[in-house]
Amino acid sequence: MADPLSIALVLPHAWPARDDVGWHVEALAHALARRGHAVTLLAATADKDLLVAGRDAFRALAGGDVSALRARPGEMRVVAIGRSLPAGGGRRVAGPLDMATSLENALTLVPFDVVHLHEPLAPSPGLSALRHARGVTAATFHGHDQLAGVAFLQPLVDRALARVDVCTATTEVARRALGDLLPRDYMLVPGGVDPAVFAPGAGEPAGPPGLVVVARERDRAGLRFAMRVLRLSDLPAVGRVTVIGPPDAPWRTRAAVPKALRPFVTVVPDGGPSTRAEAFARARVAVVPTPGDVGSPAMPEAMACGLAVLAPRCEELDRLLAHGREGLALPPFAAEAWAAAVDEVAADPGRRDALGAAAATRAHARSWDTVAAELEALYRVAAARRAAGGAEHRDAAPGRLLVDLRVRPGPGLDAAAIITACRDRGLGAVGVAAPGGVGPALAVAAAAPADLRVIVGQEIATEDGVIVGLHLVRD
Repeated sequence: MADPLSIALVLPHAWPARDDVGWHVEALAHALARRGHAVTLLAATADKDLLVAGRDAFRALAGGDVSALRARPGEMRVVAIGRSLPAGGGRRVAGPLDMATSLENALTLVPFDVVHLHEPLAPSPGLSALRHARGVTAATFHGHDQLAGVAFLQPLVDRALARVDVCTATTEVARRALGDLLPRDYMLVPGGVDPAVFAPGAGEPAGPPGLVVVARERDRAGLRFAMRVLRLSDLPAVGRVTVIGPPDAPWRTRAAVPKALRPFVTVVPDGGPSTRAEAFARARVAVVPTPGDVGSPAMPEAMACGLAVLAPRCEELDRLLAHGREGLALPPFAAEAWAAAVDEVAADPGRRDALGAAAATRAHARSWDTVAAELEALYRVAAARRAAGGAEHRDAAPGRLLVDLRVRPGPGLDAAAIITACRDRGLGAVGVAAPGGVGPALAVAAAAPADLRVIVGQEIATEDGVIVGLHLVRD
């Protein structure tokens, strides 16, 4: 294996993980560590012990001990960067002021080879903090729900993303939405499954096969549709039904189950991979009623457990059921067709086994170790581009040039310092203007590399303030 990398994974949500983004980052961190890398996970927390340990680590870092935040090769280490705050619905997010200072210190003082931010559009200073990173920078977008408000901040987000070396999305829907709103290259890198946690059962259970409904979306539209399907199905032949609902307010999920179905249905709030694995182990059939849940981690996990999966036709399903043998693709929200499919699969053990075996093979082909290997390859390609010395690793969005139109040379900011700062910030052009003549700007232009354009200027004092003249050739 190549030399291990020192990797910082930045999580804007609270630790311990309580949502899909957190569980994704946790699994990825362990997979990268298994590949021999030194992985530091930077996140806010409400855990008192982690907060105390995090403050101690940052005090040691301020004293010059960079190892205070760095993990050892093959180790995954969590470092608290501040106290998390409640965000409603039982969720917690990082406190922005705490996180901003800690991230700046961590990324400025610790020479991480890679800094990888997850969910860049979450309310946090993580994206802007990437400018302090000294190595390869990466950003992973986990969904497209937060893109609605980006239009108001697009210039700022564009500028921040211009400093990112590797941008990835976990779903094709998110990748396409990002490409439309924030144009640049996004690599599709979906999450994986843990074969040690999600694996087919020992065999077909005696009696009815049992069914799991994956209905984790908070609007519960998928749950209501699944209940319509169950009303039309032969429930005694189907057996016990387990509903994996949203993690918050399980009583609302139970209230959405009709009284006639409650003797057959058990509601389980989604508590993470272990909770889902327990639910999948109790059944041989899974109903995933909405495209949103098809794009969630629960879909490949159900496949990995060898369940016969029924899901709506959608773009994300095309990626998961590549050959049409790994599950049933059904018309969205066509209750009669879904009920007929449920009854067919429940009554035919051979059909269930064939679908489940093909699904498990397909899902296990993409483990977290596979995901970690893909990301490592992207990190190393970006590092090679940086080592080549070109400015292309910091280009702005396609067709755009990142420019600072007013930089004033002075004590401590000579030509060499200006050029270094421009490289660090991904600038393709800079306007340099100082009072007293164009000499300082010409000095920067003479020292600048070919891929940095220097716009020569001068500051001129007037009664109404300073005027900056650009594109000058003489005083």
